Amino acid sequence: MGNVVQLDTVQTNDRFEKVRLGRRGPRKEVKVYLPGLLLKGQSHLFYGASDTGKSWIAQHAARESMQEGLPVIYFDLENLSDVMEERMLDTLQVSQDDLDDYFHYYPSLDLTLDTESKLWFMQLLDSFPEPGLIAWDSLLGHLSLCGFKEDSSDDFETWARFYLDQPRARGWTSMVLDHSGHAGTHARGTSRKDQSVQVVYKVEKKQAFDRTSAGRQKLTREKDRLAYLPEQVEIELGGTPFGFKLRYDGQEFLTNSQNTALFMLYKCGISGATHGEWKRSCENKMSDKTFNRAVGYLKGKGYVDKPDKHYTLTKKGESKVS
Repeated sequence: MGNVVQLDTVQTNDRFEKVRLGRRGPRKEVKVYLPGLLLKGQSHLFYGASDTGKSWIAQHAARESMQEGLPVIYFDLENLSDVMEERMLDTLQVSQDDLDDYFHYYPSLDLTLDTESKLWFMQLLDSFPEPGLIAWDSLLGHLSLCGFKEDSSDDFETWARFYLDQPRARGWTSMVLDHSGHAGTHARGTSRKDQSVQVVYKVEKKQAFDRTSAGRQKLTREKDRLAYLPEQVEIELGGTPFGFKLRYDGQEFLTNSQNTALFMLYKCGISGATHGEWKRSCENKMSDKTFNRAVGYLKGKGYVDKPDKHYTLTKKGESKVS
């Protein structure tokens, strides 16, 4: 009988690394990146027919990321630079300072899978002090740059293995915007796209919207590997000023900073807190600019009140933290 090789003693490289389940240390906590919409460090596919407003969803997510002080990398093969500039500055009311500090916009970028592209992309990801959001608008154009076919499962998986998996390994949250097939029941091309992402949402326009009138989108979750996001989300958007509200079971979502600020005011007790006291309770959790934005939103939406020098929770606010 030949010698039995003990596999644990064989020297291998990282390609063949064995993982000991139960001995890896603390498990990673599932974290929400944008309430009702995105999970931190996961890849998301949003698909729908043309003119359903998929780009608006990505641009809203970009705005919320910037307001949290997080970087946004936006690869855009769908919109003109003039359109994006107008939407960000005028319609979504993103400040010029936030665009300068956090928004990294790449229109018509010739990003393929050659060595130069891969090296540039990895250096870009690693150049930020913390991960944020990456948007691919839209998928068809980026696959075409690589000479890939939309209906090829192998082609998409090859693209996703690098441009989605590498950011995910570094904690980045990715949004991929895609068009639906002729029947409108799935993303265009190969039906195996959902195997390379963690979350899939179908986007439908239920009521027309633009800058003069508000309308509605409906998002139906078709995949959530972590079972953490709502099955259906309704978005009210459009009008002047341009609004964007996410609702699930009739409840309006708050951003992470808004939820944190609300909870810290709750911890201040029934008597509430002055602006300075409230800000100090949040100083290690968000920047002063983000805190002030959160306070303005919470007060404007009726979650908090300021009858005197102290901010206090309203019944609406109490229902959020109870």
